[in-house]
Amino acid sequence: MIPAAHEEAEQLKHGYIGTEHLLLALVRRGTGGLELSVDAVRGEVVARVGEGGGEERSRGRLPFTAQSKYAIDGALKAAASQDERAVTAEDLLLAVASSEGTGRDVLHALGFSPERLQEQLGRS
Repeated sequence: MIPAAHEEAEQLKHGYIGTEHLLLALVRRGTGGLELSVDAVRGEVVARVGEGGGEERSRGRLPFTAQSKYAIDGALKAAASQDERAVTAEDLLLAVASSEGTGRDVLHALGFSPERLQEQLGRS
């Protein structure tokens, strides 16, 4: 999922990987059968943070924001608390929805609260 988030950040010419890029990568993957379109999510992301400047970024590693690190850590903790051997896409989606950041704001704008996501993913 992290490489896909990196690609999303590069496509938007952002110099970082934020929760919005994690969310875009998750939606592109088709997480849990949720009715979220990549176009709707991308539109909300661009409306909130815009696209980067016209210059092309080098293809190096991008840093994670504090919010995206927090979301990834939350997903790791959720997986561990459920005795899962690996972090699932659903763990990460719920962590993004519960963490401060643009990803959460986009989900809320599209009508997806953490509670609604838990219900739809069968985790309530």
